[in-house]
Amino acid sequence: MARSKRRDVFYNTGLAMYSIVFEAARQAVSLHGHPITAETYKAGLEAIEKFDANGLMAPIT
Repeated sequence: MARSKRRDVFYNTGLAMYSIVFEAARQAVSLHGHPITAETYKAGLEAIEKFDANGLMAPIT
């Protein structure tokens, strides 16, 4: 694999991972408001349905 292609794969993988983290935080705030605690963040992660980061990755639930 070419160096630039490998860099793109790592970049896109990191972007996908961080988009899940931010979506979970967004869900936690919409469900329970501020501040986000460990319990509300867990609920936010569990509330994610068919999230695909606007086509960046396959949908996850």
